[in-house]
Amino acid sequence: MPRPTRERRKRLLAAYAFAKTAHAGQIRRYTGAAYIVHPLSVAKRLSAYTQDEVLLSAALLHDTVEDTDVSAADIQCAFGHRVACLVEQLSNPSRFLDERRCVRKAIDRAHIAQVSADAQTIKVFDIIDNLSDVVQHDPQFARIYLAEKRLMLDAMTKLPAHVKSLGWYHWKCAASLLPEPIQAA
Repeated sequence: MPRPTRERRKRLLAAYAFAKTAHAGQIRRYTGAAYIVHPLSVAKRLSAYTQDEVLLSAALLHDTVEDTDVSAADIQCAFGHRVACLVEQLSNPSRFLDERRCVRKAIDRAHIAQVSADAQTIKVFDIIDNLSDVVQHDPQFARIYLAEKRLMLDAMTKLPAHVKSLGWYHWKCAASLLPEPIQAA
C-alpha cells in the first residue's frame, strides 16, 4: 500500500482532532476509555480495507452528528460534501424519537439499507468494533445487540461481498462467545 502523502495525513489528523474535540468529555460505556478510542478504532480497522481519505475521515467523524452538537453543515464546512454526506448517512434517524428500542432499531435498519455502499462499509467496521466490547462487558445485553446487528447486516445489501463476509465473521465470533444461540430480534 502506498505511503500517505503529507497533505493526506494532515487532513486525516484534522478529522481526528475535530472528532476528538467534538467527543471531549464523552466516555465509552463499558470501558471508561475516552470516546475517541471508538472512532479511531473504526478508522484503523477500515484502513486495512481502504486508504480512501474520504471514507477514513467519515469513519473518524461517524458519531459526531449523532452524539454531539456538531451538525452535518459543520462537517461539510470543515471536510467537504462527500464526508458530510457519509457522516449524515451513518447517523441514526431514530435518535430524535422517543420510541421503544425495537421500533428505533427497525427505523435505523430501514435507513441503513438505503444508504450508499461506502456508508454501509463504514457501518460494518463500526459494528465490528462495538461487538467485542458489548459481548465482553455485558453478555446479557449482547444477546439483544447481536440479534439487532444480525438484522442490520442482512439489511446492508450494497456491501462488497468480502466486507459483508468480514462483518458476518466477526458477528459469528462474537455470538460464539455467548453460552446460548442468538434468536432473531
